[in-house]
Amino acid sequence: MVREAKEEIGIDLNQDNLKFVHFSFRPKSDATGDRVDLFFEATQWKGEIINAEPEKCDDLHWIEPSQLPENTTPHVRIAVECIQRGEFFSEIGLDFIKVNYGI
Repeated sequence: MVREAKEEIGIDLNQDNLKFVHFSFRPKSDATGDRVDLFFEATQWKGEIINAEPEKCDDLHWIEPSQLPENTTPHVRIAVECIQRGEFFSEIGLDFIKVNYGI
């Protein structure tokens, strides 16, 4: 998480300021296999948040979880909804993957 935050949004995190908030499982939908996603809340950071990977990300905005953009990745939307309800685990089925990712 610390490395990814630096690479993707240009901030410095300390692992002591990270709180685990959600674990999500996605079944195999391509040759790379099953996926797990770990979601953390950063309570502190150093630096200004920037879009350090513009070729992978259109833009960054501070928003309320209830106001996610329409183009939010479907599995991320589900995880954010679960986090808001205080649920620490979610599992997405293959049917959801097929419908939402056109597989």
